[in-house]
Amino acid sequence: FKTVISSFPIIKNKEIYLLIPIRCNSSRLPNKIFLDINDYKIVDILIQRCKKINNVKDIIILTTNNTCDDKVLDYCNINGINCFRGSEDNVYDRFNKCCKKYNIKHVCRLTSDNPLFDFEYLTNMINYYKLCDIDYYKTIGGIDGIIEGEIFNIDKLREYENNFTPEEQEHVTKFIINNNYLFNIKYNIYNDHSNNKLFDEKYYFSYIRLTLDTKEDFKLIGNIVDNFKNKIFNVISKDILLFLENNEDLLNINDNIYKEENKIDFLKKLNVLLQNLN
Repeated sequence: FKTVISSFPIIKNKEIYLLIPIRCNSSRLPNKIFLDINDYKIVDILIQRCKKINNVKDIIILTTNNTCDDKVLDYCNINGINCFRGSEDNVYDRFNKCCKKYNIKHVCRLTSDNPLFDFEYLTNMINYYKLCDIDYYKTIGGIDGIIEGEIFNIDKLREYENNFTPEEQEHVTKFIINNNYLFNIKYNIYNDHSNNKLFDEKYYFSYIRLTLDTKEDFKLIGNIVDNFKNKIFNVISKDILLFLENNEDLLNINDNIYKEENKIDFLKKLNVLLQNLN
């Protein structure tokens, strides 16, 4: 994947912005972005890893107008990060108004639930998107929370905004997924090239959950951060997979319904892809 796309020239005038929605009043784990692991807050780990992506025009935090998210704005001001505030429930509207303000056409969306995302892999995804005439790009089958990020043309999505359901307003790219025939979509199927014993021939890596939604998720991520300590800003998916391969029992920490939902979602998407290939 990396070798293939690095051999092509990059379309320099196709500027992509990294937009990260953040809010503090999550019902399952409030203020999770400001939770501490050792000497670091989750948001510190996330932002430092985002800064390793060198092919985006800028990083913008999208938070809500709720007073509880004033702390997000304060954090951005202290750390010199652009911040845009908008609707809490209509997340699409928040994205759309931000993109209009900054004249953004191409968006890389990364949620704040994924502080350990693989910045190297996402960098390569962005490079690939820049080369291709596509409206939406995402990888499936990778570790939930690690192989993350989706890239899309918000100008194209904006054409259908009057048709969005409330759920599609809340989940920015849901309309694209639900109406794939209207868009030029590219999925990359993640595969294991390092013969990691955790790779599953049916589920790939989709059964491993390293996104942050629950206390159990936080405990698992905490174990990983504690292992790598100040190197956590630099590790990529192969490093984390090797650690989990040697400490497989840690995967039982957050063995819950969310893992099962992710596996089912992956199999559905994989089935659609295979049907299209046939």
